Amino acid sequence: MAHAQLLVFLVPMAFFLKLATPVDGAMAMPGCPDKCGDVAIPYPFGIGENCSAINLNSYFNLMCNGTFHPPRPQIREPEAHIEVTGISLERGEMRVLSPVNHICFTSNTTSTKSSGVGYDLSKTPFLPSPSRNRFTVIGCNTLGLITGYRGASGQYVTGCYSYCEGINSTSDGAPCAGMGCCEASIPANLTAFAVTFDLNHSKVWTFNPCFYSVVSEVGWYNFKKQDLVGHLGFIKDRAQNGVPIVADWAIRNGSCPEKGEKEPSSYACVSANSYCTAVINSPGYLCNCSEGYGGNPYLSDGCQDIDECEMRKLDPKYEELYPCRKGVCQNTPGSYLCKCKKGKKSDGTGYGCQPADSPDYRMVVGLSVSAIVVTAMACLLIMQLQRRMHKKEKNAYFKQNGGLRLYDEMRSRQVDTIRILTEREIKRATENYNEDRVLGSGGHGMVYRGTLDDNKEVAIKKSRVINDDCREEFVNEIIILSQINHRNIVRLLGCCLDVDVPMLVYEFAHNGTLSEFLHGTDHRSPIPLDLRLKIATQAAEALAYLHSSTSRTILHGDVKSANILMDDQYNAKVADFGASTLKSMDESEFILFVQGTMGYLDPESFTSHQLTERSDVYSFGVVLLELLTRKKALYTNDFNKNESLSYRFLSMFRQNKHQAMLDPEIVDGSNVVAIEKLTKVAVQCMSPRGDDRPTMKEVAERLQMLRRLQMQATCDGENDCNIHDNFGGSPSVTLHFDEMTDSSIETHGDRAAAVDGDVPPQHPAGEQDGAPARRRAPVRPWSRGGASVATYATPDQVTTKHPAMQEALALAMKFIPSIVFLAVAVQAAASSGYSLSLPGCPDKCGNISIPYPFGIGPSCAATSISRYFNLTCNETFQPPRPMVGDSQALVEIADISLERGEMRVLSPVSYICFTANNTFTKSTEDGGYDLRATPFLPSPSRNHFTVIGCNTLGLIGGYKGNVSHYLTGCYSYCESIDSTSDGVPCAGLGCCEDAIPTDLTTFGVMFEMNQIKVWSFNPCFYAMVSDVGWYSFQQKDLVGHLGFIDDKAQRGAPVVADWAIRNGSCPEEGKDIPGDYACISANSYCMDANNGPGYLCQCSKGYEGNPYLLNGCQDVDECALRKQDPKYEDMYPCRKGICHNTPGGYLCKCKLGKRSDGTNYGCRPLHTTAEQVAPVFRPLR
Repeated sequence: MAHAQLLVFLVPMAFFLKLATPVDGAMAMPGCPDKCGDVAIPYPFGIGENCSAINLNSYFNLMCNGTFHPPRPQIREPEAHIEVTGISLERGEMRVLSPVNHICFTSNTTSTKSSGVGYDLSKTPFLPSPSRNRFTVIGCNTLGLITGYRGASGQYVTGCYSYCEGINSTSDGAPCAGMGCCEASIPANLTAFAVTFDLNHSKVWTFNPCFYSVVSEVGWYNFKKQDLVGHLGFIKDRAQNGVPIVADWAIRNGSCPEKGEKEPSSYACVSANSYCTAVINSPGYLCNCSEGYGGNPYLSDGCQDIDECEMRKLDPKYEELYPCRKGVCQNTPGSYLCKCKKGKKSDGTGYGCQPADSPDYRMVVGLSVSAIVVTAMACLLIMQLQRRMHKKEKNAYFKQNGGLRLYDEMRSRQVDTIRILTEREIKRATENYNEDRVLGSGGHGMVYRGTLDDNKEVAIKKSRVINDDCREEFVNEIIILSQINHRNIVRLLGCCLDVDVPMLVYEFAHNGTLSEFLHGTDHRSPIPLDLRLKIATQAAEALAYLHSSTSRTILHGDVKSANILMDDQYNAKVADFGASTLKSMDESEFILFVQGTMGYLDPESFTSHQLTERSDVYSFGVVLLELLTRKKALYTNDFNKNESLSYRFLSMFRQNKHQAMLDPEIVDGSNVVAIEKLTKVAVQCMSPRGDDRPTMKEVAERLQMLRRLQMQATCDGENDCNIHDNFGGSPSVTLHFDEMTDSSIETHGDRAAAVDGDVPPQHPAGEQDGAPARRRAPVRPWSRGGASVATYATPDQVTTKHPAMQEALALAMKFIPSIVFLAVAVQAAASSGYSLSLPGCPDKCGNISIPYPFGIGPSCAATSISRYFNLTCNETFQPPRPMVGDSQALVEIADISLERGEMRVLSPVSYICFTANNTFTKSTEDGGYDLRATPFLPSPSRNHFTVIGCNTLGLIGGYKGNVSHYLTGCYSYCESIDSTSDGVPCAGLGCCEDAIPTDLTTFGVMFEMNQIKVWSFNPCFYAMVSDVGWYSFQQKDLVGHLGFIDDKAQRGAPVVADWAIRNGSCPEEGKDIPGDYACISANSYCMDANNGPGYLCQCSKGYEGNPYLLNGCQDVDECALRKQDPKYEDMYPCRKGICHNTPGGYLCKCKLGKRSDGTNYGCRPLHTTAEQVAPVFRPLR
């Protein structure tokens, strides 16, 4: 019993020295000693019966042993006096010194000294703290067990195994992971416990004669080799007075009263301004003083107000704890006030003051107001001057852009169809160029949807730039375009000339573009052939009108489905004409034009840099293909590769397989003839030589006849000549055809058929006719309305018989890759990140990234360093799973980290199952790993050895390095399922855990069990090395055959392995780098492995990627990251400045009028307000 009381002291806390908040109130009963030696004795503890709360528990009565100097307080026990070193009221802890359990040998069978200390704490207020203590065993080949009871009835056993072959097989300062010492957790509510040994001392007693086991405070013990040497060497050197134990104490004979409930007469929290808190370790409660009060809540009026103001004077640290900046501190009950002196006011925090309206302050305010007035007047004057300058500038722009000449021409030619608008009207129509009103954008400028003052909706084109040499011609263009009057051409309604770059105002088409109509993803409605022919015919008539029916030839220059608009009746209206006239372009102009027309561009333009009427014809042929196939000019095929519609269709046409590309919506028996004739028109439009193409007028005539033919066929088939569809449109007139009409279309199609063999593919992508695809040149993404599509072209696949075409292709190879590769490269890097695998090698297996030096296959892995870097991708699973190891024993990989040098794998669980007392059915206890030839070692900081089962000793044995033998383990106990609890830590009840050491090159698992009493409810026992925190005990893990594995570990338990480059080390500074050095990337460095020999490679600060690859470490663009995610603004600060990326870092540059704030990561005004005001109002001399 006395020992039970002693145990009470084992558990006390680590440093109950003084209360955090000093107060003047007494901590002991009045008239009683408040100290014994240097240790404070607060009530309910006391020296003597009259000074302690013996009515609560007799063990609160301590004795003060005066035989020592200074005296020492002890727990009053006749058989054994336990020394107390500290008591904490606030935390409910007592720190005591407990004797060490030990056994010593003078021969293989003769023990000379033995001490077995046990405690029964059931009647005391003390329990050993499970969070502040550990059970520790010191010795070689020693199994230490701690047994006892949890509460009144739950029996408890746990322990751990320590192993060593000799003194030199241990290391000073090593963690207690089984080499010379081991540790195990203890559970809560441990009311009684004792310690026992199970030894195999025959081989070790000569150098390790004594074995020790203690419950001691966490962090107190640090292993030393000398602890194993000599008789009682450890006790004499380090534990003469005992080992420190932290005990949780509480008022055990009661609980906190419910709210509104009357307090019992034995209630211990008797002080005003105190409150009750329930304890975690077993039943009972503690008392604490309320906030702002300190002292002893167990004494009447023991909780006294803390005078924060006096404490501020005692120690500067309290000035931060209780701030009162530039104010006067005034104490209040439970708190304090920070009052401001005369002439000051609160700074808004309640804990500080700032100057009020002093004379200087009023003077500064007056001067500031005067400065503001003067500044305002100056601003008004400047604004007035700016208005005049702006007006002059607008007049200058108006003259520069030919406004006066335009007025004269309009008067002389009586042009009344065009309206000249001011910039103010344009801004009002577009809501100041609101982004919500943007219809599209491109290389030439932006197009906005606008509403004029008369509520007329228009499209306003705002160009980016205009050549000064073309401004006079621009006026002529406006005059000519204003006179264009065709129902299928978007009319020019007006212009704005009082800006630097003139703006044009067109009529607005409500149903968007033909491209959106054909390829839109929002709703893909069927489009009948009749409507497609109508759109094609109307667009062709418009282009023919521009080419031949105006006073001068007008080239469109950018014919594509995105430039054909649809009105509310789905009539086609050609837009963006006049963008390019009949003139040559230099290379830079031509390349800019290519960006907007890729997929539609005439091949001859590559040679001549010139747009002609036949260029428009070629582009219109591509539009016809879009109508026939409903595919984009540059589309993604079934193999997810980008492909040119013109190239693919012409290739299929030559093989007479083009029917497969036609839109299934229009392919039926009645349409076959019309579709075939329309196909021939499109093919002839795309003839390689411009001279072989028809004019737009011829194309329009053929389409008109073809449309009439189709309408006649529809009428004949349905006996209804009034054609209607779901898309509206003008009613069609019924015309009847004869054989001559039909043959005329055939005649016009002959020329197209004759050149079928010469039709060049324009933008091939991927493989053709079984031939491997050649290197593709990335083409700059093009966009409209915010959409971006990356396309690819392979000009060297284009074959032609024409020298001009060969020259065109050479130019295409010269310009296209160099112009637009960078945009695609940047876009790819942004979307997929830097490559972590070898070029041409898979970077993933299923969902798991595989970074080099790992790889799938010997050519993709660093097998020269270790063959185990060569992984297997098991595709029998879905998704596939990466595996590591030899073919006979592959282990699944869950994750690989380059930065931490870790691999997370799923390892099988060792187990043994019983169907009777001595009959087992399944066993894998012989399973183990030999990692000596691999780059892997189990991580000692990330893994624990865990044993699950009742009455089970699990052991893990193997080698540290190549020679040092190793063995450790732990003991798990339970009498029944009900003696365990879900979610409890693995401290010996149902499961136990033990640490593992570093450099564990081989290991296997063994069991020692006493299954007689438990196999009926706990048939299977498990042991595993697993990721710390992964396992949480559940009662069901003990039940059923392989229940734990079937429920939680079918694929294995997660183990974190440390990997490294084991066949080398970091080169010393100044020495040559070895040929097999793995850190080959620039901006990388080497660091020693922390588990076993070898090294790891890391990217330098400011770089990321793969240091094991050539140029694998790439600069981190901190400025771009700041724009992507707000979290990076805190990681890479640049307060009120402009972020500028640099190699391996970034600069925070300050704008004009600002300077650095001194941190290099922010800016502030160049001058403060006071600095700005002072020079202005400097007194005159």
